[in-house]
Amino acid sequence: MTALRTLAFAALTFAMTGCAHKVNVSYLEAARIDVDQDIRTVLVIDRSRARGAEHVLSAAEGAATGETYMLDADSAAIALEALEDVLDDGQRFEVVSFHVDGRAVDTSIWDREMAARKVRQLCRQAHCDAVIALDAFDSDTTTAVKPRKDEKDVDFQATQDTDVVATFRMYDGDTGRVIDESRVTAGSSAASSTRDTPVQALNDLPYEAAVFDGAAALGAGYGARISPHTVVDSRTLYSGGSDVMRKAHRAAKRGDLQRAVDLWAAEANSGDPGVRAKALYNLAVAAEADGNLRRAARLARDASLAGGKKRMRTYVAVLEDRQDNASRVRSQLGRSVARR
Repeated sequence: MTALRTLAFAALTFAMTGCAHKVNVSYLEAARIDVDQDIRTVLVIDRSRARGAEHVLSAAEGAATGETYMLDADSAAIALEALEDVLDDGQRFEVVSFHVDGRAVDTSIWDREMAARKVRQLCRQAHCDAVIALDAFDSDTTTAVKPRKDEKDVDFQATQDTDVVATFRMYDGDTGRVIDESRVTAGSSAASSTRDTPVQALNDLPYEAAVFDGAAALGAGYGARISPHTVVDSRTLYSGGSDVMRKAHRAAKRGDLQRAVDLWAAEANSGDPGVRAKALYNLAVAAEADGNLRRAARLARDASLAGGKKRMRTYVAVLEDRQDNASRVRSQLGRSVARR
């Protein structure tokens, strides 16, 4: 058994143990946009921080809204950390380390593009092909609290609505021009209730946590926009239909995946079309977990022809999409992609 198959089966074992009918399949999903293959090294910077007199405006906004001082700055750092995590995972770009002086890149709470000459200069200094900048970041949180009566007592319910807004830009290191730009928003709502006081109800709301979560989502989302990234899908297995299929299911649950595959392979020749279809389907899932998309697609089509169930027909389409996705990932990476 290859190391790859061992890893795939280990994931299968975990999924089967946690949920008797599910298999988790992990793979690289293509970026939503294509970036020139000449761009391999990138510098990630934060240009959204307040500068000079802008600190006064930022502090005034915080005082007016009840926002913790430096919350946006801390959250912006979380957004960039999440972005870098996706880039590291996707293998498309190498993130370079370089100390950046905020004055040199015109940091500001306002959404402004960086001057092309400064981009070029920065890339010469940092030895990068492109700059990915968080050019703007802002969060707004509104809260409300009201009493709520029932038959026995009065309690207080507090609600919170949080919006996190960011602008990401990718700048070409040679020309200094914007390659890609994305203005994105993450929103969330929360509620809490208590029989104590309105203040306690408000104190139980997830103020900073909501902003941090939104920031992480936006950073990861931009990473997924420009770089291949790992996703995990769940596949449902058939566990019944015949005594052999049930034996295979029990073997998979106790971690003997090779035994399960052997039993499914035996039932793939069953005279019962329904059993044959289920066995072929399970073999297709095992092949996908092993990284063999061609075999998985062929087995899934055989299963659909034998059984014709909606799940099987849908799985054929899913695998066709996965093959197209794998081709696009190879194109975006510009080199051979290890199966995952």
